[in-house]
Amino acid sequence: MYLICVAYTEDDTSFTNDLLGIVDDLQVDALSSPSSRDNSLKQSIDYLKNNSGLFSVLYKVSSIWYLDNTVEQRLLEHLYKAYTNDYKPEAYKNKDINYWLNKHKEELSSGKLEDSF
Repeated sequence: MYLICVAYTEDDTSFTNDLLGIVDDLQVDALSSPSSRDNSLKQSIDYLKNNSGLFSVLYKVSSIWYLDNTVEQRLLEHLYKAYTNDYKPEAYKNKDINYWLNKHKEELSSGKLEDSF
């Protein structure tokens, strides 16, 4: 077996201790990863605004059809219709959504949506 230790003290590193914990069937923090499906609502909204590409698509359509000042609104209406007609009726079947709602719904419902912006 190989162990990783600090050279000047010859002590095992915490990572080595975690690896040894796996051998002993212990829960180890350094080797666990929190679920990426359990982001806060604020993190999810920030993702939509900053990383999802939504805003860049809105800018692209407004740049292409710049004479039509309703293109962004029409695209958002299209996305909303797809959400309400296609996604929302089936969303209750999604285990990840149900897990998240069971964990966060009560706490968040006592505040306002704007608190998550």
